Amino acid sequence: MKRRFLALAFGGGLIAVLVLLLWRHTHAPQSRARPLFSLSPAAITRLDARWSSGKRIALQRDSDGWHMTAPVLALADPTRVNAFLAALDEPISRSYTPASVPLTSAGLVPAQLVLTVNHTEAALGRLNPTNKLRYIRRDHQVFLVADTLLPRLAAGPWQFISTRLLPPDAQVTGIRIGPHDTAHNPRLLVAWQQAHAVRVGPTPSPAPEPVTHIRITLAPPAGTLGYDVLSRNPLTLSRPGSGLAYTFSPAAASRLLATRARTTGS
Repeated sequence: MKRRFLALAFGGGLIAVLVLLLWRHTHAPQSRARPLFSLSPAAITRLDARWSSGKRIALQRDSDGWHMTAPVLALADPTRVNAFLAALDEPISRSYTPASVPLTSAGLVPAQLVLTVNHTEAALGRLNPTNKLRYIRRDHQVFLVADTLLPRLAAGPWQFISTRLLPPDAQVTGIRIGPHDTAHNPRLLVAWQQAHAVRVGPTPSPAPEPVTHIRITLAPPAGTLGYDVLSRNPLTLSRPGSGLAYTFSPAAASRLLATRARTTGS
């Protein structure tokens, strides 16, 4: 009887220990995988993506916000840029030494894309055919990462350009369309100040002859800006030398141009 009691007590104690260990394991805090880039989005001021083909996307943040510096100079869309920054902390699945990875067949020599975040470079290679993870070389190591960075960049630079025609802090004081006098109608000025294109892309090649020209006067010290009207239907504007074409919806075009006859005159 005594032996049975001891056996039951021992078994009960063993079960209690196992239950305690299982509870501690299931309630233990999960260790976070090492991110590809450990910088916080607020600390990032420079992004530079260079393809082996020579194509490049460069973005820089200053006191005025994000700007694209290559392949064109333009305001950047902060929402699009921030979405890309959020993907920089992709977790690393596996890591290797460069000597243990066939760099050429992994697409790392040469790299398909070199991404620079502030001063940290990462070379992006091919997908591993077995697990569909991407080879990425950084800091003398090779990682396998479930990469969404290269697909996000595949849409090209135009996705990052702001659809605003003018900077958010610009104050329009006058509009001159073609040979007409400068207009100062408040509704027209606000329409130009808040103008958003439905699409921003490269100017056609070869560039068409402008239909007319638009001169936008801004409050000092900004001065004036000039735009070519490449098309009226749809309304397409381009600032000479910018390489960018801004295409507007019919409703926006009516606000920007159709009031011309009623608002001209000083």
